Amino acid sequence: MKPGGHFIIGTHVGDEDAVRTEAYGGVPVRWTTHKWRPEQLVNLIEQAGLNPVAELRLPPTGYSGPGLVVMAKRPG
Repeated sequence: MKPGGHFIIGTHVGDEDAVRTEAYGGVPVRWTTHKWRPEQLVNLIEQAGLNPVAELRLPPTGYSGPGLVVMAKRPG
């Protein structure tokens, strides 16, 4: 990422990863949804040398748990 560039990431919030074997409509799949605590993710972003500039916490919905979006900037 070039100096002054922005980074944005969205993820699920939680303490345990979720292994899925069925997608919407009953389609068989195999994937893992990795969940993060907001402070863990922000800490990793800072360790990478980026400065968090915005954080959006999304409430759970009928089909998904809470979410998190973080935007960070690389110092220029």
